[in-house]
Amino acid sequence: QKTEAPLAQPKEADTFTIDKSELEVIRLLILHAGVMLDENTKIEAYLLDELEELTFKTPLYGKVLEEAKNNLTSSYFGRDFFLKHEDGDIRQLACDLLSGTAEISPNWEKKYSIFIPQKDEELAIVAFHAVLRLKQKRLLEMIGETKKGLLSDNHDEQMKSLKLLMALKEEEQKIDKELGTVVKKA
Repeated sequence: QKTEAPLAQPKEADTFTIDKSELEVIRLLILHAGVMLDENTKIEAYLLDELEELTFKTPLYGKVLEEAKNNLTSSYFGRDFFLKHEDGDIRQLACDLLSGTAEISPNWEKKYSIFIPQKDEELAIVAFHAVLRLKQKRLLEMIGETKKGLLSDNHDEQMKSLKLLMALKEEEQKIDKELGTVVKKA
C-alpha cells in the first residue's frame, strides 16, 4: 500500500525571527537617532514612515516605536532620549543596545592591513534591508495564515484566500528581489 508524502510547506516566519527583525529596526532607531540618511531624511523619520502600517509583535519594541513617533520633532530626540527615558524598560533596552557597540581600533587596519567593515557603515542600506526583512517576515506570517483559508469548505472563501495568497506571493517576490534572495527554504 502506497501512501503519498505530504507536500513540503514553505517555512512560516517564526516568532524568534520576527523578534530579531524587530530588534534590528529598534537597534537602528536607538543607536542612530538623529543621523541623516541623506540630505533630507533622518533615520527615525525613514523607519517610522516605512513601518507606519506595521504593528510590532514585541510590546517593548512597539512602545519604543510609538515613543519615537510621539517625540520625533523634539529637540531632545536622540540616544539620550532613550537612555534617560522615564520608562525603565526602554532605558534598559537602550543601555543594552548601546553597550554592545564596541569600536575596533583604526590601528588594526593601519598596522595589520586588515579592513573590518563596520556594521552600520552604509546606514541607509542597512536601514532599507532591516525594514525589508521585517516586512518579509510579516509577509510569511500572513501567507501562512492565508493558506489556512484554502482549507475552508466554502468555495467563495477558498477563492478569496487564493486571490489574497497570490497577491502576498507577488509582494514576497518583490521583497526577495530587493534583498537579493534567490532560493527560499522549503
